[in-house]
Amino acid sequence: RAVGYAVLAGLSSEHANTGLRTYYFAIAGILWFLHPILFMIATSWVMVIMMRREFYSRSLRAISMA
Repeated sequence: RAVGYAVLAGLSSEHANTGLRTYYFAIAGILWFLHPILFMIATSWVMVIMMRREFYSRSLRAISMA
């Protein structure tokens, strides 16, 4: 039963993370209607946030230490 709950928690966090990424890129996409340069700046900003959250987060360091 605990394994099933762990799988369910993993799936839900994966879908929540995908939803957040979609939201961030949607904001960048909306800026395309204002100006293409704003779109490029916003997309680059979103990519920096994603890289930081994915590869340089405190959570990742805590997990890798365990």
